[in-house]
Amino acid sequence: METLLKLIQQNAERTGNRCGISLVKLAKASGFSIKETFQHLSQLVEDHKIRVREGINQQLIFPYE
Repeated sequence: METLLKLIQQNAERTGNRCGISLVKLAKASGFSIKETFQHLSQLVEDHKIRVREGINQQLIFPYE
């Protein structure tokens, strides 16, 4: 779970928190399956560490501000 949070935060730093990261890109970067990634992300949302917003084509994941 910490690996995912770290990747999300790195993406936010790299983009100035203007661009979120997609579930597929996050799963690919972490090495987890989509199912495992989704389960970990659900827990991070409940813990108010990340937020999910609707992008143009897909949902995007941002760190919680």
